[in-house]
Amino acid sequence: IVSPESVARDWREKYLEYEAAGVREYWVVDPMAERVEAYALSDEQRYTLLPEKEGRIESRLLPGFFLQPAWLWQETLPNPLEILKTLGVL
Repeated sequence: IVSPESVARDWREKYLEYEAAGVREYWVVDPMAERVEAYALSDEQRYTLLPEKEGRIESRLLPGFFLQPAWLWQETLPNPLEILKTLGVL
């Protein structure tokens, strides 16, 4: 999660550090910009952007896990139990 003090670090420095370290997915949640991006390590060991399709970003690492960025920017956050049901956990 990006904070005002770490914008450059979270968007650029950590991205490069985690990619070099082989971290398989890197998710960035920027509440100030109301923006979520997720990256997955490719076969070439480079990050590629996970696309947002139909309002959600799906993890390649965790089958069945996805995030709908709109959940985060609602005035009233959704019920956590409803999210777990949507994810198929409950």
